[in-house]
Amino acid sequence: MSIDSIEITEGDTHAVERAALLDDIMSEATAIDDLTTLEDALAEVRRQRRLTTDGADATDNVDSG
Repeated sequence: MSIDSIEITEGDTHAVERAALLDDIMSEATAIDDLTTLEDALAEVRRQRRLTTDGADATDNVDSG
C-alpha cells in the first residue's frame, strides 16, 4: 500500500495528523513484513541445521553398526 498524497487545506490539522498516523502505520507494517521475512529465514536455517544434524547422526549410526 502506498499513499501518494493527501490534500489539505490551510488550517486542516486533522488531515495533517491523519497523514502522520498513516505514515507511522505504514512504517510499522513495513517493519512487520521485514520481521516476518527474518523469522521465515531463521526457521529455514533451523530446519536445515536439523536436517544436517539428523543426517550426521544417521551416518554415525551406519559407521558404528
